[in-house]
Amino acid sequence: MTTSRREGEDGNSHEDREDGEDREDGEDREDGTTDPGDGADRYDGPWKAAIHHYTEAFMALFFPAIHADIDWSELPEFLDQELQSLTPDAAQPAGAVDRLIKLRRARGEEVRVLVHIEVQAQRDQRFMERMFRYHYRIFDWHGQPAVSVAVLADEQPAWRPAGYHHGLWGCDLHLTFPTVKLLEIPWPELEASDNVFAVVVMAHLKTQATRHDPEVRAHWKAWLLVRLYERGLGRDDILNLYRLVDWMMALPVEYEQQVIWNVARVEKERGMPYITSAERLGKQEGSLGQARQDVLQALEVRFGAVPEPVRQAVLQVSDLDLLSGLLRRAILVESMVAFEEELGARAGG
Repeated sequence: MTTSRREGEDGNSHEDREDGEDREDGEDREDGTTDPGDGADRYDGPWKAAIHHYTEAFMALFFPAIHADIDWSELPEFLDQELQSLTPDAAQPAGAVDRLIKLRRARGEEVRVLVHIEVQAQRDQRFMERMFRYHYRIFDWHGQPAVSVAVLADEQPAWRPAGYHHGLWGCDLHLTFPTVKLLEIPWPELEASDNVFAVVVMAHLKTQATRHDPEVRAHWKAWLLVRLYERGLGRDDILNLYRLVDWMMALPVEYEQQVIWNVARVEKERGMPYITSAERLGKQEGSLGQARQDVLQALEVRFGAVPEPVRQAVLQVSDLDLLSGLLRRAILVESMVAFEEELGARAGG
């Protein structure tokens, strides 16, 4: 009989049970992940974008020994599409982020190494096996081993996987990989850190802690955004981190408005209206998009399919007053031909 085991906190192998009895806090789904409950926040998109924008900061914060051995003068090469093609039978579980990056070592010959990064935001009984599958398939494809690392971003303090073991009759295979548990990073260290990725970690932790309390989440979101200015960051970093924090720490509209007011007050004091300008631009783009769709829908209701040249012309209008006038004409005009003539005259004027 074969055994499939995972490494526990005590360094010993623990058999993964198929009956789900190996549970800690929370309820396990059939796919092995812990069900976070209805309305759960999702972290994969922000984490994937954050690693892409701030690869060096990510490695420096979580895996400093690896960071020190990389030549960061050469930009990272992301191989995510290849990673997915290597494991077509492995559906991405909820709360997981996988990235495959090619980096250049800083010492010795010009050697490129593959680093497989996994961020796991939910406890997953099949996590160690999935890490192993990625590891050996990367080796099989490239003919060189990858360095696998994992960030455990879940809410289960006792869940601390660190390796995979498979053995039968003395034939043993054992994979261990570096892991970082977000819950174990002291909050004061994150506050004091000058590493921009600490902002992402704080946003993640406070998003988890405030899942059912939008008022408290709004407080922490405003606090994090204001600190972007206090850290003395440049405009690009402030905007990038704002988008990541905003993406992760979703709020109802009324609480979001409170956050923007708090940030606007600080921006006015510092004369640096980066975030509120981005917010206004986003709202303007949203209003324009809705106004364009209103015109096109009115035309479809009255005349059926909208000719592609008309559709493209409407989508290129960037004046809300002009779109308001076009909506009235779409409702009242006698024919699509007449509307197209008016559209050309108004847009041309």
